[in-house]
Amino acid sequence: VFGLFGAVFVLQRLGGSDTTAILTLLGVNLVYGFMVSGISWQGHIGGAIAGVAATWVLVRMARPRSGVTEAAQNRRQALAAL
Repeated sequence: VFGLFGAVFVLQRLGGSDTTAILTLLGVNLVYGFMVSGISWQGHIGGAIAGVAATWVLVRMARPRSGVTEAAQNRRQALAAL
């Protein structure tokens, strides 16, 4: 779930939307993870980082590049997705 929160943050940030709501949601859930025993806060932080990184890479790969054919770009996107 934190990976999805991270992905939403990246999409909102790159789209120029306000990220206050998603950052608040991330903060509240992260604080809750620290306060309640038995919840792995490391896993949640790792998930958020992985979601941010994966979404950022996929969004950057999807942008058209000058001098690169569509077929070559599609191959790069498929490789990045794998």
